[in-house]
Amino acid sequence: MLWDEWGVIADIILFTSNFPHSDIHALLAPDLLHQLIKGTFKDHLVDWVCSYLEETHGFTHAMEIIDDIDRRIVAAPPFSGLRHFAEGQGFSQWTGDDLKALMKVYINAIEGYVLDDMIRAFRAFLEFCYIARHDIITEDTLEDLEDALNRFHEYCEIFVSMNVRSNFALPRQHAMKHYPGLIHLFGAPNGFAPPSRNRNISRRQATVPTFKQRIDKLAASLVDFTARRMLTEPSALSHLQYFEKQLDIDNDEATCSDPSSSAGGAQTINSNHNQEAGQPDATEGDELEEEGDAIDGEQALCDIRLARTIHESIFSIDEV
Repeated sequence: MLWDEWGVIADIILFTSNFPHSDIHALLAPDLLHQLIKGTFKDHLVDWVCSYLEETHGFTHAMEIIDDIDRRIVAAPPFSGLRHFAEGQGFSQWTGDDLKALMKVYINAIEGYVLDDMIRAFRAFLEFCYIARHDIITEDTLEDLEDALNRFHEYCEIFVSMNVRSNFALPRQHAMKHYPGLIHLFGAPNGFAPPSRNRNISRRQATVPTFKQRIDKLAASLVDFTARRMLTEPSALSHLQYFEKQLDIDNDEATCSDPSSSAGGAQTINSNHNQEAGQPDATEGDELEEEGDAIDGEQALCDIRLARTIHESIFSIDEV
């Protein structure tokens, strides 16, 4: 019986059966992304709505209704916190952020095409999901969580009565029953599934070209501002040199750790001081040791000046 129905061999006793603290439900931590957002919402409820439309209206008319649902999603008015889906729900691959944004507009999109109890099931699930995502959960919050779960199970029976589902023996939905107990043991589940390391690496790699483009735009604007006499040349060069040095942070750190770096810094200060005094530069003609192209002109360690006001004339008396 156990083997035919559940694939369990009854004669085998696991070696963990006598372990006092061995509880499989406590070993599986809550996973908001795969159990709730992607699992119950996208893979279950959204697919069940499509199956209900096809079962009730036929395949052709169901596709027309789904297209209208997509048009409703696209036509969602712009509002703070809402995302605009230019192509509706026609994604080849959904991410967690895409599904979180879809959850906010999906009920309004399907209203009128599905039964009221299906709408109530979506609402109860969204309440459960948003409560579980709280950073701080109290006893009153847990009561609201259990109430939303009970209403979700009650209204989900409509999918069985409409021949969309035969049962709800789904591991990801079953895990929702253990959320109150796991929250008591481990705290709020928000943060149990951190973003992958590969995603963080790809984001950092994508940031480097953007940073270089911004530096090029800043350099062009500084040249333009200097030509318009809105910024003096030492101030513009000091800003440009600051941003260029950010491209090689590791090299800067290695230079700071090198004992000879302090001597190089003193040499630069003395060089600037000699140029201001009209004396020849002792390092003139030497190549710069830092990476990057050399910058012609006077250098300044830090020189911040405000732009000229509109009332000041930019022409001298001789030019007029």
